[in-house]
Amino acid sequence: MIKDYSKIFIKILLLIFLQLIFFNNINLFEFINPSIYILFFVLYRFDLNQISFLMISFLIGITLDFFSNTAGANTIASISISFIRPAIIKFSLGEVFEFNSILNKNIKQVNKLFFIFLIVFIHQFIFFMFEYFNFIMMLSILKNSILNSFFTIIILFGFINLFESRL
Repeated sequence: MIKDYSKIFIKILLLIFLQLIFFNNINLFEFINPSIYILFFVLYRFDLNQISFLMISFLIGITLDFFSNTAGANTIASISISFIRPAIIKFSLGEVFEFNSILNKNIKQVNKLFFIFLIVFIHQFIFFMFEYFNFIMMLSILKNSILNSFFTIIILFGFINLFESRL
């Protein structure tokens, strides 16, 4: 158990470091900014404690908010996606899901892509809703959510396939 959480802690630090140093400085077309730290929400094992997952998500979100000056948008999006993740798992991977990770080779690529899409799009939509905090800007929120999700999904799917090939 402690070994699992020490590995999780190292992965979190690496993802936060990559997000803050590298990916926050990528501004494609002045508004597309991939969110690599969402990889944690995708790769967190399904059989580990949900309350620990919520607390870790809060810490990730508050750390990113502190260093990115996003006024709580990362924290709210991270906690929200952590809270609804079990429902997303059941919806995208099936009601009777026996695997403990998305990295399992027996999961179809279409199901993995759908799972990643739901996690990323919902996270980005919630993030931009709180970033703009104005329903008049709904078209900008949707545009930013869709485009950021698209580029984030490409990057995350590449990382997942890289990790999967190492197993």
